[in-house]
Amino acid sequence: MSKDGNWIPPQHAGIKEKIVQGYLRIWFTRLSSTSSVLSYLDGFAGPGIYDDGIIGSPIVAMEEAAWALKRHTETYIRLAFIEKNRTIFEKLKKNVENYQRNLEKKYGPSVTKRIRVLVENMDFRYVIETMTFSPWKNRLHPIPSFVFLDPFGITKSGFSFDWLRTFAERSNVELLLNFYVQGIERNRSTISKERINQIFGEYIDISNKSVEEIVKWFRNKIRQELNMKVLLYEMRNTRNRILYYLVFITKSPEGIKKMKEVMGNLSGKYFYFTNEGHSDQLHLLRHDFPEFQNDFLNRFAKQEITVDDIFNYYVASDEYIWTEKDIREFLKHLEDDGSITVKPFKTDGKKRRKNTFPSNAVIVVL
Repeated sequence: MSKDGNWIPPQHAGIKEKIVQGYLRIWFTRLSSTSSVLSYLDGFAGPGIYDDGIIGSPIVAMEEAAWALKRHTETYIRLAFIEKNRTIFEKLKKNVENYQRNLEKKYGPSVTKRIRVLVENMDFRYVIETMTFSPWKNRLHPIPSFVFLDPFGITKSGFSFDWLRTFAERSNVELLLNFYVQGIERNRSTISKERINQIFGEYIDISNKSVEEIVKWFRNKIRQELNMKVLLYEMRNTRNRILYYLVFITKSPEGIKKMKEVMGNLSGKYFYFTNEGHSDQLHLLRHDFPEFQNDFLNRFAKQEITVDDIFNYYVASDEYIWTEKDIREFLKHLEDDGSITVKPFKTDGKKRRKNTFPSNAVIVVL
């Protein structure tokens, strides 16, 4: 926030909103067909609409909730927006109220009456400590919930590994966390042992570890201790410097597939952010065919395997970032260079069209 009180969006804010928008459209639509109530929690909500017109995550969530409920008429969606800063909270509250009126005009009251919005001026730590919000009170029948945490710095926000433990107790919670590594990198020599314990759930010596090593250690701890799947996305600038990590946490293989799909769709597009007058291009993903080629040909050497089995191994796994589209492109390269052949008939007995890789095609690894 600038000195005159105007709220300036953080660097590359628009990218995170695009990701949230893409995933919520899939998540709200898919789950509203089977669940009567869904919940979205934004722990560091911001103003909703920035002073330069960029739409923030709360408004994105409201729009996507309405879009889904227009198609599924029996579902309710609860949206909780938490903002600690009083000035920003007042802007958020006003922007949410204005947008609620816009949604009613666009979608009608039959849709908007099923969107329950709660805007709170409080520290997110209080939400966790008191479990104020009802979606997380009932462990026996948990409401499917998506949590977006975009704090301004991991070290200063009060972030705690216990937050993740709290959410992991609920089987239907998915979480997207902005793990801003520059604060850790700048302050590694001054962060207290107590604060390190709080952030990582135990003490680790970060003084000689690279940022990549720290974050991968963090990922493995979530996997092992919380029994959850974790996707890590490095967000780099054109100088190849890591700006932050987006950490997606879920227990759902389908969630892993869908987040990869969202990120894959965005990876072909370019976004810009302003940093002291300089415009840098931000790359979301870097696809690596040689890595896939080496892994696939060694792992499945001399085997026959369906494309669907390949998808289940790579796309549903949090070890890889590849999407179904990526896998099909990789298989095309492998067929062209003679590393694999594809049987002329699919498992349903129908003929396979040349240069296509439907899920029931059979791959022969040479």
